[in-house]
Amino acid sequence: VFQYPTGLQIDGRGNLYVDDGVLRKVTPEGVVTTLLADGRFGDAGAPGAAAALETGNCFAVDAAGTIYMAELRDDNKQQIRMVSSVGQLGTLAVPGQDPAGPPGSNLPQALAVDATGNLYLTDFTAVIRKVAPDGSVTRLAGGGTGGKADGQGAVAAFAVPLAFSLDAGGTLYLADDSLIRKVTPDGVVSTVAGSGSTVKNGDAGTARFVSPLGVVGDAAGNLYVADTGNHLIRKVTPDGVVSTLAGGASEGTVDGQGASASFRSPVAIVMDAGGNLDVLDLAGVIRHVTPAGLVTTLAGTDLGPGVGGSADGQGPVAQFASPYGLAIDAAGNLYVADTDNNAIRKVSPTGLVTTLAGSHRKEGATDGQGPAASFNRPMGVAVDATGNLYVADSDRIRKVSPTGLVSTLAGGAKMPIVDGWAVNVDGQGAAASFYMATGIVVDPAGNLYVSDSNGGESYEIRKVTPGGLVSTVKTPFKLASPEGLWLDAQGNLYIADSGNNVVRKVLAGELR
Repeated sequence: VFQYPTGLQIDGRGNLYVDDGVLRKVTPEGVVTTLLADGRFGDAGAPGAAAALETGNCFAVDAAGTIYMAELRDDNKQQIRMVSSVGQLGTLAVPGQDPAGPPGSNLPQALAVDATGNLYLTDFTAVIRKVAPDGSVTRLAGGGTGGKADGQGAVAAFAVPLAFSLDAGGTLYLADDSLIRKVTPDGVVSTVAGSGSTVKNGDAGTARFVSPLGVVGDAAGNLYVADTGNHLIRKVTPDGVVSTLAGGASEGTVDGQGASASFRSPVAIVMDAGGNLDVLDLAGVIRHVTPAGLVTTLAGTDLGPGVGGSADGQGPVAQFASPYGLAIDAAGNLYVADTDNNAIRKVSPTGLVTTLAGSHRKEGATDGQGPAASFNRPMGVAVDATGNLYVADSDRIRKVSPTGLVSTLAGGAKMPIVDGWAVNVDGQGAAASFYMATGIVVDPAGNLYVSDSNGGESYEIRKVTPGGLVSTVKTPFKLASPEGLWLDAQGNLYIADSGNNVVRKVLAGELR
């Protein structure tokens, strides 16, 4: 049992590390152990549950499984604690020793570690610091005064840097308020996405999205975006003008017209033959949105944040648990990847919910008919012209027939470790690997396009042929947590690039 988990990391061997008041380790087989107990500052040499941390606010894990935790003690001193793969605790450095910076009296907010053991840290002083393996501390970027200025070293300014992503070359990407910022190994800071403005509507250069997860388009070239972090449904015209179709300033599940309606983290969006939108809300409800922006609830019940159910039934009787993927067939039936229930649900045009495949809460990768099959947190679903479903099911792609027969099309192979990182492998069927497949879409020829991460450090689009041959699509830009995918009639691919807060377009000729 986990209680209020607030941090999650993964090492090069696929082990997960969870901070939920204590530090837990979860093996790829699902075995959970406690590496570090909660409580007061403990003995630096104490193993496992005998050791303790004081206000451990963020952590990072290197490829070998060594854990680095940023800590603020009661005496207002910062330090980095190391926890070995067997739970041994030690102290590495005091970031406040940076001679150019203020005393180490601010709570660390983000931490990352590179392949050579260098640590990167930021706190409320809005400075990025680098801690070498020998414990020496230098300032990499940021003047400590707050702001959004690009530049090198102390010339640059950050507003609220909270989350790090580190690529193989040592470049940091961080979420900084409404911006995605980039910091090179020599401290040059640039803004790669976002406007830095509170403006939500406007043209493509000024409008602001926050973690968009779903995208779909109509025959006239308009795009509709599930703007997850803003709790809005947005419309983008062919000439790039962005407006809000539905949703207000606050989150919720209230029906109504335009801004009087509310959403709670809309994660997926599809369009029916009449131009109406169906929106899957992480709250566990499916909303129907007309072209004029009138919002009604088709099925599901909002049981409250973090609460889900598994009941089939009509309209509000039905329950979902953190549903993430949505698809629609030619007859208007909806299909839901009901992630926490490990099930694929079917929703009729009138709102009747049934379970097509999978058994609620049963996790696995077993093929079979209906409830005999099992899934491993399915997150994306697509449907072809003949009614077959394709499911992005963590490390593999599953196929579900119209009658609920589940088979594995591709994936499931063990990922090799290269330079300390697990990497994806292309190939035929079960010889191919996926790290964490999320979004999925199918073209008229039966080819699938899947958004996937590669070892957790980079992101890519994978192509799967009808025969199960997997290859990697070379996109002309760097993706960050791509999620929802949509193909237009010309074969162009649109990507909800949630980590960059933008919607991308890949031309049909580039999907090789």
